[in-house]
Amino acid sequence: MGRKGLSCAGRKQRPKPQF
Repeated sequence: MGRKGLSCAGRKQRPKPQF
């Protein structure tokens, strides 16, 4: 959860909130 959330949040090119 945290790992994927950080990765998603870090990527601003494709906003994909996967929490």
